[in-house]
Amino acid sequence: MPPDGRLPATVIDDFALWIKNGAADPRDSESLPASKLPAKTLEHGLAKVVTRDHWAFQPLATQGTVVARQLSASAIVEHVAAQLSAAGLRRSAPASASTLLRRLHYDLTGLPPSPELIRQFSNLTSDVAYQQLVDRLLASDEFGRHWGRHWLDLARYADSNGSDFNETFHHAWRYREYVIDSFNSDKAYDRFVEEQIAGDLMTAATDHQRAEQLVATGFLMLGPKMLSERDKAKLQMDVVDDQIDTIGRAMMGLTLGCARCHDHKFDPIPTSEYYALAGIFRSTDVLEGEIQKYVSDWIEMPLPADASQIKENNDFELSEKNLLAQIKKAENRLKVAKSQTTESDASIIVDDSTAKREGNWVESVYSRPFIGAGYIHDDNRDKGTATLTMGTRLPAGSYRTWMAYSAAPNRSRKTRVEFISHDVTTRIEVDQTKAPEAAPWEPVGNLTCDVEEEVVIVIRNAGSDGYVIADAIRFERLDNNGTPLPTKSIVASQPLGDVIKPIQEELDSVKEELKRVRAGKPAPLPMAMAVAYEPQTITSRIIA
Repeated sequence: MPPDGRLPATVIDDFALWIKNGAADPRDSESLPASKLPAKTLEHGLAKVVTRDHWAFQPLATQGTVVARQLSASAIVEHVAAQLSAAGLRRSAPASASTLLRRLHYDLTGLPPSPELIRQFSNLTSDVAYQQLVDRLLASDEFGRHWGRHWLDLARYADSNGSDFNETFHHAWRYREYVIDSFNSDKAYDRFVEEQIAGDLMTAATDHQRAEQLVATGFLMLGPKMLSERDKAKLQMDVVDDQIDTIGRAMMGLTLGCARCHDHKFDPIPTSEYYALAGIFRSTDVLEGEIQKYVSDWIEMPLPADASQIKENNDFELSEKNLLAQIKKAENRLKVAKSQTTESDASIIVDDSTAKREGNWVESVYSRPFIGAGYIHDDNRDKGTATLTMGTRLPAGSYRTWMAYSAAPNRSRKTRVEFISHDVTTRIEVDQTKAPEAAPWEPVGNLTCDVEEEVVIVIRNAGSDGYVIADAIRFERLDNNGTPLPTKSIVASQPLGDVIKPIQEELDSVKEELKRVRAGKPAPLPMAMAVAYEPQTITSRIIA
């Protein structure tokens, strides 16, 4: 990679000599004279790569053992003894009991022994006592915490994303506990590796095993990600690169990430193999959707749970959803009621939220403007079956009536509206394809009340030829000359408390019920940062 400063003169001279000799590629033996070839080469299985005879790429071989008196039969001990003897060195004297105890504790648990333990093992001399101490420390929870931490460092464990958008990994702790438990249960290393790379694809005999394997794939989920990267294809490949690089470092002791751009010059790692791995991990989903514009989110998978726990959570969510919907409707009704009894308003408005519905009506806020929290429509189906009934009390007088709706070509030209007062029914048809005169209000006629009385408004979809829109009806009181009158005299016969009180009581009651339900909220279903397998095979191509 480019250095931080000027190259040493000797290195520059080497480059000059290499160029002078023809700049031959050392990986291509045919381009070099025999005298210029490296002394030793290694043929890699998938690609011909010339490399130095490094021990890391050699097959395991059994070293010759020596016979040493008064030594353990362990080949390792014999090997060390032979090396000491060859160097003219002698073994150190055996450590004292307290020193041995301290070393064991720090090595296996990372913690010092207690003074009581030091006193207890001050005369630790027998092999049996030593073995028992080792077994006890290996079986302790502290062993897994101490040695699991080293693996967590390799797995780039953290409780948040870091990088540009430092979101908390709320469920990363499950992977941490998985690693610690794996060490403490003496899990076989090959199984440990397999679960972390492909745990979601492995069969499981129990729900507990299935959950453990899903959590294990947190290994592929961790690590900082540039979540606000707008080029999502690049972000996806950056995540794949992090996975490949981490597997190389943690499990192979190799830096594989460089092969994203070029073949390794001396290691047997060609770019073709990097992208073969990349194709596998491109079929492994880590990210999904966005938590806000441009910022990607990561996958959280549900873990197996008891049927009773699932039902308890589903029942809670349904109850909460229904109560919130009731609160919203009550608040809308309260808002409309208050608007109807406001002395500054020049009209009495009856909103669809206060109406009695029969048949199919669909709530919507799609087309603006509208009155109150929205409007409803009949979805242009089940003609002759949908009826909307609402009403209000009007003092004696003359009124101009207005109907609110949002016009569109797909609306009904024959929307039937009935005004029923003093046992007299006035029927009109409204063309809702026509833009209202004072959007969203369209005048639909006049109404006269000889005495204070209840007026009922009925909207039907019978005989309609498009979407029937029902939003609100407004009664505008007129004087003898047809001029609107102030509202103060209108609402005097309709006290504010009489209209609002029952709605407010209903709203308070539902809010109390919601508070009670939330107080008994069950424990959430277990979730984990875990990968999701994409069954579609994805090929990662190398672009020359």
